[in-house]
Amino acid sequence: MTRILFRWRGINFYSYPVMLYFGFVLGILAGALAAPLEGLTADRFIVAAVVLVVPAMVGSRLLFVALHWNIYRREPARI
Repeated sequence: MTRILFRWRGINFYSYPVMLYFGFVLGILAGALAAPLEGLTADRFIVAAVVLVVPAMVGSRLLFVALHWNIYRREPARI
């Protein structure tokens, strides 16, 4: 995959953050559409999903570091 997905008005858009953003947005939209089928309002689901994005990102990073501890043990600044 190309590291820089595209440039727009002098701004580089990198592949990973762009795809991560699209994943968040599409996941929240899909959940908002499915929430009423489970008896939740879409508004409550969206608030919960947005609030849980930050802990999910922190937890996923911690899991990655734990799984690759042999690398981060020597260079803790990379965590």
